Amino acid sequence: MPDTYNHEAYLSILAKRKERKKQFVPSTTALREIRLYFTYDIPNTLFYLFNYTKVITRILIQKNFCCPGYSHINISIGENEKEAIARAYELEDWYRFGIAVLPKDKFFNCPDKEKEDLILQTITEGLLDIATLDHLDKKILKEAIEQAKQWGVMHERIIREKQNKKFCFRISSMPIRNSAEENIFFTLIDRDGVKEYKWKFGQLHILDAIVWFFKITVTNKVIRTKPAARTDIILKGRKKEFEISVEDIKKEKGKVKLEDTVIPIEPWIIELEEKLKTAPKNKNS
Repeated sequence: MPDTYNHEAYLSILAKRKERKKQFVPSTTALREIRLYFTYDIPNTLFYLFNYTKVITRILIQKNFCCPGYSHINISIGENEKEAIARAYELEDWYRFGIAVLPKDKFFNCPDKEKEDLILQTITEGLLDIATLDHLDKKILKEAIEQAKQWGVMHERIIREKQNKKFCFRISSMPIRNSAEENIFFTLIDRDGVKEYKWKFGQLHILDAIVWFFKITVTNKVIRTKPAARTDIILKGRKKEFEISVEDIKKEKGKVKLEDTVIPIEPWIIELEEKLKTAPKNKNS
């Protein structure tokens, strides 16, 4: 659960923000990610809206956007400015906060299109706030935001890609409105014939897709995928590794889909889950 408002934290962070604005540090660290942090709970059916941060980050990376000593921009979003500032804790040097205001009732109780507009406006507010504090390039930020607005929140993005001299294999995702899952697509690109073979794998939570297809190997004959280590529980009841024939894909067959990955759950996983269900509760938790 988000913390309640802390006035002492607000005053301390506000003072640091004022000092920060007076300083000038050259922007030499490449941006890697933008993250949103709300002071209230967000239903996971609205997580698809956060795709705007991925779209803007992608554009800014293409533009070689840099920050003064940190690689991650966090945006603290509150019901009001004081609440947002009070939650903008900066405990490590690799990230810094901008702040923005988005009242919960206004956000939750509006049509989907308006939610999308509101979240982009809020991200814009947070980015311009940190740009003012740290003297970032507002011109590039505004260009990226405008481009993201044209693309929209439902923009498809690449989550994994591997290639050799002949083929490129790509895994991409596209948000689903009012869903915690995303549509996952597989694409094989024949670089010689400049031909593309694309199909929908299925619907997954984006984090599950990232760990499932953690490693990709591309040869002229097969595409192989392997999951990240220690993902047995996450992928229970699913085939963990894939070997897809390039020739089969080109013949419009062998295109593995989510429904093709079902396998029996291993007995040790079932046994472990039963033990966890009956384990004594920690009274301090």
